[in-house]
Amino acid sequence: MTVNPFLSPSELPYRLPDFAAIREEHFLPAFEQGVAEHLAEVDAIARDPEPATFDNTIAALERSGATLRRVEVVLNTLTSSDATDGIREIEKQVAPRATRHRDAISLNRDLWARIQQVSTDDPQEAWLLERYRLDFVNAGADLGEEEQERLRELNARLAELGTEFSRNVVRATGESALVTTDVSDLDGLDEARISAIRQGDEYVLPLLNTTVQPALAQLTNRATRERLYTLSAERAPENLEIGARMAELRAERARLLGYPDHAAYKVADQTAKTVEAVEERLGQLVGPALRNVEKEAGVLAEHAGHEIEPWDWPYYTEQVRKARYDFDEACCGPTSSSAG
Repeated sequence: MTVNPFLSPSELPYRLPDFAAIREEHFLPAFEQGVAEHLAEVDAIARDPEPATFDNTIAALERSGATLRRVEVVLNTLTSSDATDGIREIEKQVAPRATRHRDAISLNRDLWARIQQVSTDDPQEAWLLERYRLDFVNAGADLGEEEQERLRELNARLAELGTEFSRNVVRATGESALVTTDVSDLDGLDEARISAIRQGDEYVLPLLNTTVQPALAQLTNRATRERLYTLSAERAPENLEIGARMAELRAERARLLGYPDHAAYKVADQTAKTVEAVEERLGQLVGPALRNVEKEAGVLAEHAGHEIEPWDWPYYTEQVRKARYDFDEACCGPTSSSAG
């Protein structure tokens, strides 16, 4: 094997990853070494005999895990943008192990006790210290042994399901494409684009990793646009079951951590703080959003050359509300809020 570029800081400007030197065989060895190094660093911080200070505890944690951070930054970048089969297999192996590693740190009782002992008068340090404390509490640092063990199980399973969900989307995106033998179906695309997607007697328009495909803005054939959107929106149908299971596990995790549902858990340390505050802000957007939709519908009707049926907003709003309630009851139980 060549020298592993993850094991030392990059020499590129701003320490940017040297993608030209990184190979798939570098990831797992560097990940394993990075985890071992990070755990050793954290253990040294937790067992430091000196009184806990910002520098020897919080700042030390910020400096720890350099090798692991280099690996995860590159792996996350590739899995979300340019994943090969090899990278996806590496992600499958790394995701649950990375989750267990984070739990090993967040649920380290000696480390948590030390963080609670830190004090500082510096405003910037105080902000970071409070951020650490919130993160540790939300990660289960105050739970009992049995609850922490269940939390570890939930986090590991969610990591596995999340990776499977993402892999399904990437696979379906690569496998799905709009295929036609009639070039007139592609009216609206420029000649260069049409030539680029021609494969023998067929034209193969691949999907991009987005729900709304850019070609929808150029294609003039309504049936073609409908086919393309359907292919995009309905890819990876197996993810419906995975998504429902993830919602169940997230709801259980939220209740374990003292929150009524996953939504409350996610916003508790954010700017809004509560689900009610989020819904109030979203409610303020409904009126302007509906007016924009009605305006855009008129423009679309003019371009389409036919009338668009008026939208029955009260009906659709009620259907959305009912669907959200039914989903919450099925996945999260009767204690869940409608935004769970």
